[in-house]
Order: sequence, then structure tokens, then C-alpha cells
Amino acid sequence: MISTLYWIIIIFGAVIVLLLLLPTVQTQRNKRQARDFFDQGVAAMNVGDVKQAILRCSQAINVDPTYAQAYFNRAFIYGETGQFDRAIVDYTQAIRISPTFAQAYSGRGHAFGEMGDVAMALADLNEAIRLDPSHAGSHGNRGKVYGVIGEYDKAVADCTEAIRLEPGLIGAYIHRGVTYGILGELDAAVADFDEALRLDPNVAGCYDNRGVAYERMGETDKAIADFSEAIRLDADYTESHRNRGRAYARKGQYEKAIADYTEAIRQDPKTADTYALRAFAYRASGDELRAVSDEATAISLGAQTLYGDDAL
Repeated sequence: MISTLYWIIIIFGAVIVLLLLLPTVQTQRNKRQARDFFDQGVAAMNVGDVKQAILRCSQAINVDPTYAQAYFNRAFIYGETGQFDRAIVDYTQAIRISPTFAQAYSGRGHAFGEMGDVAMALADLNEAIRLDPSHAGSHGNRGKVYGVIGEYDKAVADCTEAIRLEPGLIGAYIHRGVTYGILGELDAAVADFDEALRLDPNVAGCYDNRGVAYERMGETDKAIADFSEAIRLDADYTESHRNRGRAYARKGQYEKAIADYTEAIRQDPKTADTYALRAFAYRASGDELRAVSDEATAISLGAQTLYGDDAL
């Protein structure tokens, strides 16, 4: 009788232990499976397969809803594809799971900045830097936001700190270059754009920005060359067509200017200034009828001025 009772107790105890261990075993299995999905997502990101990367991150999250890094990676992909509202949701979830996740604050701050919510952007970027003062991207992102709100000294300081922390951070050179341009420090702006292009010679926006700086320095041929390279890299870069058109007009090459303005209008038919600039080129080339038509369109789109110094 005692022997039977003894074995019943032993078996009962073993069952209890097994039942207690089962959730842990299942959790560990889920985490391993989630990690596999996560790794597949990273591999997809590395080859530019956005759809597959999002799918794998989502699968990792479904298996392990506490996987903060999976939310972060999916948020990053959403941000890179312009889906900033979705990025914010995922960054927020990553922060909820891991409240000291500095890069998640940085990513969310960047997304808020791209959506025009400057206050939220600065709040998140400040927190990211408080949590990790050595994270170059946070300084770079905050520098960009400071530039947007006109706090140019702070923008330069943050971008400079980002570059000190990570000398290969291309975006920091570009943002600082843009800020230097606004401040009229054109040589410094060109130097930053030069360095950004040395690091990556395929950034269309950087050629466009350097072209603007060259144009303001009176280096029209260099400006045209940079605008042309930007267009070669990205044929749909509307601003480069517009800028090159203005540079051609400055040289009196109105036919080329009109062609560039026309392409810019085809890509973006709602920008009043482009019509005003093309009107100037039409009038300068003797086509008064088309000039008047473009001026009327510019006015209807809300143009504050027609042609003048900005046309050259």
C-alpha cells in the first residue's frame, strides 16, 4: 500500500513538473522559430527584397509578440519605403517592449520629422541621445530637424557630432552641407557634398544640392554638370530638371531651359514657380503667346511672383 502510494506521488509530481515546464519549452521553441524568421528577414533586407523582409518580420512577430528587434526592423523598412505612419506604430511597439531601446526612439523621431511633427521628433531624438549619446544617427536626425526649424547652429553642431562619431555617415554630410548653403557658407557646403559623394557617388540628391551651391557661386557649368548627373541617376528628379533649366537660362540657352522646365512640369504639374520660370524663358526666346499662357497658369496655381531675379 505504501509502495503504491509512493509511486502515485512520484508520478503525480513528475506530471506537475512536466506541466510547469511545457510553457517554457514552448516559449523557447517560439523564440527559436521567431529568430529564424527574423534572420530570413534580415537576409531579404540585405538583397533589397522589401516585400519578403516585411513578411518575415511579421512572421517573427506573430510567433513572438515580444520580439522588439523584429518590430524595429519592420519599422525601419516601412520608413525606408515612405510608410512613416506604419513605422511609428512599430517603433512605438518596440519601445513599449524595450523602454530603453535608443535606436527605436531615434527611428521614431526620424519618422515624426518626415511627417512634419517637429515637436514629437525632437522629443524622441532627445530621448534617444540621452539613452545613447554615442549613436551617430540620432545626432544626424536631430540635426536635420533643427535645420528644418531654422536652428542652423544647432543643426551644424549635431551633424558635426554625428560625423565625429561615425565619419562615414553620408546623411550627416548632406544635411550639414545643406545647412551651410542656407548660411551662405558655400565653400563649406561644397566640401561636405564632395565628401558625401566620395563615400557614395550614386546619391542623386547630393549632386543636385552641390549643383545649387555651384550655381550660387557663379559656377554655372559645374552646376549644369551636377544637375545632369543627378538626372542621369534619377530621371524623375523633378527639382534637378527645374534647377538645370534655370542654369541654362542663365547662360542664355533658352531652348534647353524650356525643355527642362517642360519635363519638370510633366513630372509635377502643380508647382507654380516652374511655369513662371518657363514663361521667362519663352519670353526671352521671343514666344510671347506661350509666355502669357504660362504666366496665367502660374497665377492660377498661386504664384506670388512671375519672372525676375529667380529666373536667372
